[in-house]
Amino acid sequence: MEYLGQSAIVRLGNLFKPSLFWSRKRFRLTLRLPPEKINADTVAQAKAMLSKYCATQISDNQNRIRIIHRKGMRQIPYSMTILIICISLGLFFGLEQFLELKPILASALSEGFYIIGWVALWGPIDTLLFEPMEVRRESKVLKLLGRIEIEVVPQQGN
Repeated sequence: MEYLGQSAIVRLGNLFKPSLFWSRKRFRLTLRLPPEKINADTVAQAKAMLSKYCATQISDNQNRIRIIHRKGMRQIPYSMTILIICISLGLFFGLEQFLELKPILASALSEGFYIIGWVALWGPIDTLLFEPMEVRRESKVLKLLGRIEIEVVPQQGN
């Protein structure tokens, strides 16, 4: 099923808001199917398909986290190089005796380079610490969905 172009499973996953005790709650998924589509194996088939979907998505999420980690680790050498250069420039412009600059200009340049250097570290920090958070939350929801109780009932008339 789809709702505004979004699969029902994705929509269901977005409705869950993980909290401290959310995994202790019991949820039930009720599928409404036309009576002629329901047989003795419908619940087992639905459970197997949902479990397979969740396991595949969790595996994909683990791969995404590995890719994010590699991306962040590749950014660190560049960020550290920029940081070292900027701190060096900040120290250089902070030495007023070597430059014929007004103290306020030298101080502004020095502090500006320090800030640029530290901001350069934001990319890897954001990548390594914050990007995986949503992927991990999604995996927790998928684990819950994989264990959800499924019930199949006949669909009433439209």
